[in-house]
Order: sequence, then C-alpha cells, then structure tokens
Amino acid sequence: KTLFFLSDMRKEGLTNMDDLKWLVKEIIPAAIKVGIKRIALVSEENFYSALYAETLKKKLENSLIQVRIFADVIEAKAWLMTN
Repeated sequence: KTLFFLSDMRKEGLTNMDDLKWLVKEIIPAAIKVGIKRIALVSEENFYSALYAETLKKKLENSLIQVRIFADVIEAKAWLMTN
C-alpha cells in the first residue's frame, strides 16, 4: 500500500491556480481515502514554484496528510521513508 507521494515540481513552470483548486478538491480527498500519509514537494527557489508549494502545504495543514517542501529529491525521499 502506498503511504506517500513525491511531487517534483522543479520543471513544472507556471501553474494555474485552478489546477491547485482541483488538486485540493478532487485529488487530496482521494489520496486521504486510499491512505496517503505524507506528500513531499520538491520545489525550485523561484517565486511561482514556491508560491504553489506553500499554498498547497497551507491548504493541507488541517488534513490527515503531512506535507513538507524540499529543494532536493534525495532529502524528500529520505523524509518520506522515515516513520
């Protein structure tokens, strides 16, 4: 059973905020339902990527899913694999 999800957003470019709304409304409830416990977001140090990642993290603050933002995939994977 998958308990975590890693999203590497470094090459994603400009993201539409409607996509974020869809993610929060549709995907996150489905992720909670199937048992996802952690989401690691790998983000670049640019304004739009950071804004998207921070907004998603904030929207999930009161959910059952832990969210952390990383600059490095290896660190993100290490966090996901911890208990």
